Amino acid sequence: NTYTASASQLVAASMDRARVITPTTCTAVTAFAAAALPNVTDERGVVLVQHRELSSACPTSYPGTVAVRAWVTESGTSAVLAESSTLIYVTGN
Repeated sequence: NTYTASASQLVAASMDRARVITPTTCTAVTAFAAAALPNVTDERGVVLVQHRELSSACPTSYPGTVAVRAWVTESGTSAVLAESSTLIYVTGN
């Protein structure tokens, strides 16, 4: 449960940051999703690996939305401990 709680907090923080990206362009959202994220070691010594990606393409006309997905795995595994996705409103490319 500790792993899941820590992973859920990391995912929630990532989604909060995604919702306040400025400028609200597809280029900015794409850069946000592609940015390198640090691994986080929880209080039990478990290394949590943060991931983000665009899960939809940028729109062909603006304004529009683009989907961002965030998830956390334990180091050395592909098992997802927590994940979330959201649509980001974008005003231009």
